[in-house]
Parts: sequence; C-alpha cells; structure tokens
Amino acid sequence: MGDEVTLQHSVFVGCTSYAGADLNELVHHLTDWSRSTKETVERLGSLRMEVENKRARLDDADDILVFVDKMTDRFSRYGRDFERLIEELPRSVERRHLDLVLEMANGSNDLTDTCVIFKRRHIERPLKDEKLRVHLIDQVYAEARGQAEDYLDLSNLLSRLKTFRGTRSGNDIPSIDCLELKPNIFGLGVNLNHILTKLARWWRRRGLLRGSATLKESGR
Repeated sequence: MGDEVTLQHSVFVGCTSYAGADLNELVHHLTDWSRSTKETVERLGSLRMEVENKRARLDDADDILVFVDKMTDRFSRYGRDFERLIEELPRSVERRHLDLVLEMANGSNDLTDTCVIFKRRHIERPLKDEKLRVHLIDQVYAEARGQAEDYLDLSNLLSRLKTFRGTRSGNDIPSIDCLELKPNIFGLGVNLNHILTKLARWWRRRGLLRGSATLKESGR
C-alpha cells in the first residue's frame, strides 16, 4: 500500500465516495475517525462539567447529563472499535472486520436519532436561561450531532472494504514476541516454541510445506 493519501471526506453528510480507494486510504480515514472521536469525547466531558456547575439555571439538567453520558459512552466504544480496525486491517481483512464496520454504520443512525430527540427537548423551545443556549446547550448538541453524522460515511467505506476481504500483508513474523523477558543463567531468554510456530505459519502460507507428506513417505 502506498503512503500518500489523497481521498478526502465529502463536505456533505454521508456522501464520501470510496470508489477506487486502496486499503491504505480506508485505514487513514478510520484513523481520522478515531482521532475526531477522542476529541469529541474530551469536549463533551468539559461540557458535562459546565452543565453540572450551571444546573440551577437549566430546565432539566439531569436529562442533559443523561444525553451527554449516553453519547460519550457510545463514542468511547466506537473509539475502541476504530483502534482495533486500525491495528488489524493492515495485516488482514476478514469477515469479523466487515461485521464490525456494519454494526458501527447501523449504530450511527441510532445516534443521530438520539440527537434529534435532544434537539426537540432542549433546543426547539424557550430556555430558562437563554444566555446558556449558544455557549452550552447548542454546543452539547453540535458536538454530539456532528460526530454522529460523521459516522454515516461508514456504510460507504464498508462497501469498498468488502473488496479487500482475504487480503493479507504477508508480514506476520513479529520479532519482539520471540523474546522472553525472564531471567535465566544466560540472561535474556528466547522462546523457541513461539519462533517455530511463527515460522511454520509463514512457510505454510507460501506453499513451502507442500512436500512434507512426500518426505515422510520416503523416510527422510
């Protein structure tokens, strides 16, 4: 995969086209989602504290806090899923990855619906203290709704990701795991079982073990 990424997100919600995108570009966009999700969780955390501090000036602070907590929890879960995809997809694209992205794409609609309900309850109405509208209530809504709508492109990414199912990088012999950080009389230990297992998998994928049956029959 190349290092240069030219594919940009569409300025329109859910309209990014991934036609012709390579796997590197897909992972790059997943990385963007991961970063923006973490930033949104942090901002919602700050807004939550402000809601707590100004609850006496709000109509239903508890309901606002429930909304913030729900969205923060869901975004945090998405963040962990993004990290998993970013780590695993460059090595191989498997059915479980497609199922995960589909689950996230479907969930984005629920998140958007939750934001719409919040808007009806707390924005499309007169507020107890209108001074808190722009810099607090609107901000809570904008952070949550913006992030939820950003996930709507996941269904588009999924369509392209399906074309890479079964793709493997071929580089799956990590060196760091071959060392056992346990003291012995010689110093640093080497896990030979781990090395042999990795080598066997590596040889098998390249067809270098095809002649093993013949060797056994010949008594070699």
